Amino acid sequence: MTTYRKVTTRLPEDLVDRLTDISEKTGISVTSLVVQACLNSTYKLALQQK
Repeated sequence: MTTYRKVTTRLPEDLVDRLTDISEKTGISVTSLVVQACLNSTYKLALQQK
């Protein structure tokens, strides 16, 4: 079972605006978009290190 920890971060306003726009168009929450971006980035980095 996945456990979650609440994390607060500061993002540039233009990024938040873009994420909000994507969120409204797709129905995916801003939080989910940020988590997906982090997971994708982490996965790509892991592949590069192999």
